[in-house]
Formats: sequence, C-alpha cells, structure tokens
Amino acid sequence: MLSIWLTLACNTPEPVEVPPVPKSAVQPEANDVGTAAVEKKKDTSTKTPAPVVTGSKPFISEVMLNPSKVEKFRGDWIELYNPTDTVIDLSNYSIHSKDDAGIRFTSKHQIDPHSTFLMAVRKSATGNGGLPPVDYVYKHDVLKILATDWVELRNGEDVVDRWELTRKDSKKGYSLQRNPDGTTCPSTETYGQGDFGTPKTITLCN
Repeated sequence: MLSIWLTLACNTPEPVEVPPVPKSAVQPEANDVGTAAVEKKKDTSTKTPAPVVTGSKPFISEVMLNPSKVEKFRGDWIELYNPTDTVIDLSNYSIHSKDDAGIRFTSKHQIDPHSTFLMAVRKSATGNGGLPPVDYVYKHDVLKILATDWVELRNGEDVVDRWELTRKDSKKGYSLQRNPDGTTCPSTETYGQGDFGTPKTITLCN
C-alpha cells in the first residue's frame, strides 16, 4: 500500500502558474458593439464655410421683393451685412427706396462684425415664409422695394450703399443676392416654406 502511494506521489505533475491575461485582450473599447471590435470611422464630411467678406462699411447683401410662398408683400425682406471687424451701431442709419419715407434705426439696433442683419415685413415665421429670427420688422407702406426701383442705406445724410434694381433681375420666388462690388444673382438655395434665398447667411455670387 505504501508503495502505491509513493508511485502516485512521484507521478503527480507540479502545478504550473498561468500568467494573467491583459485587460486589453478581453475588454472591448468603449465604442465596441458586443464583443466584436468596431473600427473607429473618421468624419470625412465637408461643410462649406461661410465666405470671408471684408470691407469698410455695411452694404445691402440680399433682398426678397417677389416671394411666391407668402401672399403679396408679407414675405418681403432685406438683409444687411457688416464686413468689418467692429460692431456697427445703426442708430444713425436709415434705409430708403424711391418715393418712400424710408425707415430709421435706433440705438437698439446694431450689426456684429462679419454678420448679417435681417429686416422683414412680418416677424412670425408662419407669416413671412419661414424666415429665421428677424432683427427688425418694418412697415411695407414706408419701405416698398419694387421690380424697378432703387434702395439706399444711409448714415445720416451720406449714402453708404445704393442698389439699382431692374425688372429683368426680378424672378418670382427668388431673392437677389449681391456682392460688395455690386454683382447680383438669384439665389439657388431654398429656405423656410420653399422660396429661394439665404436669409441671415451671407452668400456671394460667382
């Protein structure tokens, strides 16, 4: 019996120490799904940045004078742009068109650097064609921009900017966009309820 015990004791292998498995080998990354490793995808999408427009004075950058998605003049709007590096106080500014009284701004109105200023006849998005937030609401009977017309931005008595409009430029449902040098073009992007324009976003003509 003793001989059998000695035989078993001599033939029993010694225990072998197994090293621990590293965590990285068994734990998936935080973005893994289940136990399968998921390769991180790089964002390859590209966004068109807003154009850099520089200058020394504000100008009229876009107008909608013949909307199609809103009845008559309710969808009319005007966009101003500040191409400078400083805030422009509009308290001494006014806008006029042919045969109209025009409108004057107050000390409450200003345009931030490299930003737009949106004026519209209606404030509500449901009534103005789906515009973004409006900065200034004006009355149509004191500022009407017609197909054949001119519109001026004045600082006191000085004309800062003047835009001559002709009937051939007007297209129903399309705003007119304008570069600082006076180049104009109809918009190619829709907004709100479906008219074409880029209200509150500076967009240059090619």
